Amino acid sequence: MSEDKKTFIKLVPEAIDNATKNIIDEPTKNIGTTLADIWYLIFGGISQAADKRKLKYSYALQEFENELKEKISKIPKNKCVEPDMQIIGTVLDASKYCIEKSEIRRMFVKLIESSLHSDYCQYVHPSYVEIIKQMSPMDAKIFNIIMPPVSKPIISIEIRTPSSGLLPFCRNCSWITEYTPAQCATSFSSLSRLGLINIDRDAQYMNKSLYNPVRQNPHFIKAQNDCLQNLKEGEEIYFREQYIATNELSDSFYKACIG
Repeated sequence: MSEDKKTFIKLVPEAIDNATKNIIDEPTKNIGTTLADIWYLIFGGISQAADKRKLKYSYALQEFENELKEKISKIPKNKCVEPDMQIIGTVLDASKYCIEKSEIRRMFVKLIESSLHSDYCQYVHPSYVEIIKQMSPMDAKIFNIIMPPVSKPIISIEIRTPSSGLLPFCRNCSWITEYTPAQCATSFSSLSRLGLINIDRDAQYMNKSLYNPVRQNPHFIKAQNDCLQNLKEGEEIYFREQYIATNELSDSFYKACIG
C-alpha cells in the first residue's frame, strides 16, 4: 500500500477519534460525553471510496467538530440542559450527508446548540432536521435575507394578452440583488413548500412605495425591459404586486437554527 493511501486511511479515523474525545470542554462535560458517544455511533463507520474524497470529507468533519465545540462551550453552565436524543441523534445522522456545505452544516450546529440551551430549546422541533436536509445553500442564504419576520415585497411580471388573459413572464422578482429572479423564485418556491414562507397571489401593500426596492433592482429593470421587447401586437405588460410573509414556523426555525 502506498504511503499516500496509508495517510488518507489514517486521517479519517483520527478525525473521528478527535471528535469523540474533544467535542466539548469542561463547562458541559457530561453532555459532551453523551454527544461523543452518539458522534461515534453515527460517524464511526463512515468510509469514503476515493482518497481525495476522504481528505475533503475529513476536513469538513473537523470543521463540524470545531464549530460544534465552540458553540457548545459558550453555553453558560446554568443554561445547559440534558441532550434531547431525538434531536441530537437525527441531526448527526442527517448531517453526515451535508457537512461539506458550510451553510447547511452551520444550521445543524446551531440546532444542536439550541437544543442544549435552556433559553432556546423551546423553539426546537425534530422536523427542523428534515427541513434543513431539503434546503440548498442558496435556500439557506435567501431565508436568512428574508428574516427576521417582516413581510417583504415582490413583483411578478406578466403579459396581458387579448385572448389568453395574463401569462407569467418573470415570477416573484424581489429586492435581492445577489441572485437572479429565476434563482430567487426557485428558492421562494422551495421555502414555501417547506412551510417557512407564504406568498399570497392576491395580497399586496396599500403603500406602493414599499415596492421601490424591487423596482430599483437591476434584475427587475432588465426583466421589465426584456418583457417590453417581447410584447406582440395587442399585448401589454402587467405588474402583479405581492409580498412574502413569514409565520410562526419560520420564526421558531430561525431562532433555533440560525439565530
